[in-house]
Formats: sequence, C-alpha cells, structure tokens
Amino acid sequence: MLTVYIDMDGVLCDFRGSLVPYINARVRETATYARAHDPVDWPDDVKRILKWAGCKDLDLVVPPTEYEQLDNSAGREMYMRFIERDSLFWAVLEPLKGSSGLISMVTAAGNPYYLLTSPLPHKACEDGKRAWALQRLGLAAPIIMDREKWRYAHPNALLIDDDPGQCEQFRDHGGLAVQWEGTLDNFREVGLLI
Repeated sequence: MLTVYIDMDGVLCDFRGSLVPYINARVRETATYARAHDPVDWPDDVKRILKWAGCKDLDLVVPPTEYEQLDNSAGREMYMRFIERDSLFWAVLEPLKGSSGLISMVTAAGNPYYLLTSPLPHKACEDGKRAWALQRLGLAAPIIMDREKWRYAHPNALLIDDDPGQCEQFRDHGGLAVQWEGTLDNFREVGLLI
C-alpha cells in the first residue's frame, strides 16, 4: 500500500488562473485609493504598487493580463505581498480540472493520502489552504504544510506534484513521484497504478 502525498497549488487548486484576476483587483483598488489621496500621503506600498504596475497616469492603469507578466522577480515580490497575508485568496482558489478524478482514483484504491503543500511564511496562507481543503474535501484530507516535501519520501510513498524539482527531490530521497500534468494519463505511462 502506498502513502500518497498530493500537492495543492497546481494540482488541486488553480493558483495561476486565480492570481491574475486577484492582482488586477488589487492594482485597481490601489489606483482608486491613489486618485482619492494626495501623493504626499500615499503609503510606501501604494507607491511601490503603482511603480511596479507602471502607472504614470492613474486613469490609465493597466494591470497584468496573464500569469507570464507576473512571473519575474519584481512580479513575484509584488504578488507575494498581496497573497501571503490574505487567507481568502487561498480559501477560494478554483479547483483545477481533473483534480476530482485524481482524489477519486487515490481513495478508490484505498490508499491513505495527505495534502502536502508549500505554504508562504505568513500564517494567513496556511489558514486559507486549510479552509480550502475543508470546504472542498471535508475532513477526509489531512494537510501537511512543509516546503521540504522530500522529508516524507520513503519506498512506499508517492508524491503527486506539478513541480518537477519537488518530484526529483522526492525520488532522490527514496520515494516515488509523478509530475501532475492535469490528467490521469501520466500515471498509466509511468506504470503506477494506485
């Protein structure tokens, strides 16, 4: 029997698809605040957000339209400021297509499973992820918050993760790993039948 560890973001939850609309709303809120206040009174975060978003004219705020626009060091720093302290962001992430089939496959095989997710440092991230798991999966899914997923590797442990680096580390420490690509096909291809 395998112990199965399932990542949340990118496997069960649509982090990328949820991030852009969330950031758009935060940038627009910031621009609205800035228009209503004298620039001398703007907090540093407002100045930083407007500079990051390239806002020279507050009436022409153009937030990012796709994830790739955020996938750089300045973008990551900015969106992390928003999401790490907002438990609601994590709690309402949309489930990814195919994720319910994954959970069904694991539970039908009678394997115990755990959600193994890498939280951001702020407690709000953990709280939001726990709320998501409770709302979407009920009490059936114990959740482990740990960035070092390899610590759970052993010969009868399987990690399902979208991050190839996490999968490689898990294998290097004696576990099995399948990189999640949104379908159950990759389980058949690698010969792992849960």
